[in-house]
Amino acid sequence: MTELETQVVKIQLGDNRQSSTFVYTLAETIDSIGTEIYVICELPMFNPAAKDECQRIAEAISGSLKRSYKRADGSNHTGIFEAALANINEELGKLVTLGKTHWLGKLNAAVAVKHAGVLSVSSVGKISALIYREGKFSSITDTSNSNSQPLKTFDQFSEGKLRLGDLFMLSTPELLNHISIDRIKTLLNKNDLPIAAQSIIEYLNDDMGPDVACGTIFALQVEAGTTSDEEVDLGQYLAGPIATSEIVRDKSWVPHKVKKAAATSLMIGKNFAADFKNKYVKKSYWQGMVSKSNQSVGVVQSTLKKTASKLQPSQISGYSRQKKFFLISAAILLIAFGTNLAIARMQSNKEKL
Repeated sequence: MTELETQVVKIQLGDNRQSSTFVYTLAETIDSIGTEIYVICELPMFNPAAKDECQRIAEAISGSLKRSYKRADGSNHTGIFEAALANINEELGKLVTLGKTHWLGKLNAAVAVKHAGVLSVSSVGKISALIYREGKFSSITDTSNSNSQPLKTFDQFSEGKLRLGDLFMLSTPELLNHISIDRIKTLLNKNDLPIAAQSIIEYLNDDMGPDVACGTIFALQVEAGTTSDEEVDLGQYLAGPIATSEIVRDKSWVPHKVKKAAATSLMIGKNFAADFKNKYVKKSYWQGMVSKSNQSVGVVQSTLKKTASKLQPSQISGYSRQKKFFLISAAILLIAFGTNLAIARMQSNKEKL
């Protein structure tokens, strides 16, 4: 049986200062037992001051999930997941007793755990929890659950064995509000996961306003040893810096993030190289540039003559130091531009001969 590992791409877009929703995403591996945990939370945020409260709720969920698995021996995965959900509900109940009730009935969240090839998922609210297998997306949770009882927030869960090539997706509602599931399938079928995710980010950035936030986790099952990075956080590198409060405080964050940045940069470089080849490494492109340069050289020469006739030495000597500096800089730029165009025209004439 093929041993599987997970290639993770996490996308988190949105400006906490302008967005009307708070989004939290987590993808992490507990190394001691080889268990992967995933969390996505979305909460309404009517003003920026509410961010800290939303952060506490999200961290209560993720922290309780991590503690449940760090204390477990990993022998009974189903039982551990059920106990973890009970612990999460208990933490949320404590928040209610402290007067933190604004999230009741408004929380969109999902928690997922992969252990020994088995995926367990529980969700509440309008989170998309899907699995992509054999060219089809299928829902793996009951999306109608929106419980206002804090001790039963995560009341049901789904569980199943993962196969090679399976991709499971957890996402806040805004993803499918701005890009269709068919478009996502097309991107996944034609590209590697990081490149497909980059295209998804480009669509979202073009379509979403500054008041919209989106969080998505893609987790692809690949053969063990074929991926060198646990997670590529594309949102951080392609959509602006993450908030300071979201930076991990562990010192091990630094080399791990550098490694992820290098992997993402390589992916972007490959895309740029392909675009450069398709657009610029063509004879027709440069022939068009040369034909345009023939017209441009005449314009530049005419401009230089007119400018020279107007600028007499007596006038220049009366200019301030700043004006002289600006005039000299402009002249150098014009001369350099005219020289480049002239060289291009000469090269074109040589090819014709």
